[in-house]
This record gives sequence, structure tokens and C-alpha cells, in this order.
Amino acid sequence: MKKLIVLFFIAFLVVSCNDKKPTPFIEKSKMEEILYDIAMLYAINNSYVYTVDNDTIPRITINSIFNKHQVDSLSFTENNAYYINLNKGVYYEMQDRIYARIVINQTKFEVDDFVNKVLDTKRIDVKMMRNAVKNHLDELSEKSDSAGELKVDGDSIKQLSNQDKTQVDSLKQKSKRRIARIVKNDTLSIDTIKRVK
Repeated sequence: MKKLIVLFFIAFLVVSCNDKKPTPFIEKSKMEEILYDIAMLYAINNSYVYTVDNDTIPRITINSIFNKHQVDSLSFTENNAYYINLNKGVYYEMQDRIYARIVINQTKFEVDDFVNKVLDTKRIDVKMMRNAVKNHLDELSEKSDSAGELKVDGDSIKQLSNQDKTQVDSLKQKSKRRIARIVKNDTLSIDTIKRVK
């Protein structure tokens, strides 16, 4: 009888420890998307201050994320618990991939921001240079008109602005190549991301 009770207890433990997939089951890739969106939601809500003045901006809620992925909160909770309880490290791998995506997107944003600042600086420098050249040409034109030696037309200024546009376009191309190198089609390994930091 004792052996039967021990056998029954062992069978009960084996059956109860077996992780059954919840219904409806959310696939791992879709679950990663949901968890990524939730991480972004918390980041937005923690960094953005809602005030009376800007309260007209629609707030993103967790229910809107569930609606986007066509999942209800109960099935999300059950599936989240299922992935957490898997002993294969699946949930940690999912979290690592989500973290990698966040770092990649942050890197893209920082590179884009840097490129825009450089381009804005270049534009300001180009405008200042163009104005200085134009002023200098105007001075020369005034002097030459009085002396009758030199005539300056708008073509030289247009040519200068075309050269500036070419320089800005080449800078844009270089920055796009730099972004492509950094991002590597959104598939950086976590080790590479940690080295970048």
C-alpha cells in the first residue's frame, strides 16, 4: 500500500510539473513583439510627462497593445507565465532579443540625431560661407563697377550653392552607409551591442 501511495505521489508530481500550453497559445515570435511593445510603452510613459497643456495627445495603454496583437489580457498573462516557467531559458532568450532590439533602435536614433546635428551645422556653415562669399563678391562688384574691370553675376553664387548641395548629399550617403554598418540589418549579436557600449 505504501508503494502504491508513493507511486501515485510521483505520478502526480510528474503530471503536475508538465507545462501544458495555454489556450489560446501565443507563438514565441508574437510574444516577443508584445513584450517589446510593452517595454516601449513603459519607456514612453516613464519619459513623457503628461500635463494639462499636452493632455490632448492620445495615451498609449496596454489594452491598445493587446488590441494591436489581437490578444486579451488573460491569455497574455497565461502565456507569459508559461514562457517564464519553461526551464529551457526561453524567456531569458526572448528578453535578450528584446533588449538587443531596444539597443539597436536607440543606436539608430542616436546616429540619426548625430547626423542631423552635423547636417544642420554644415547647413549653417554653408549659409554663413555663402553669405560671406556673396558679400565679398558684392564688394568686388561695387569696386569693379566703379573701375569697370570686373562684372559678377549670379551664376558664380549658384555654382557655389550646387557644390554645397553636392557636399551635403555626399555626407548624407556616408551617414546612411554608417547607419547600415552599425545596424547590420537589425541583427546585431548581444556581444556586439555590449562592445559598442
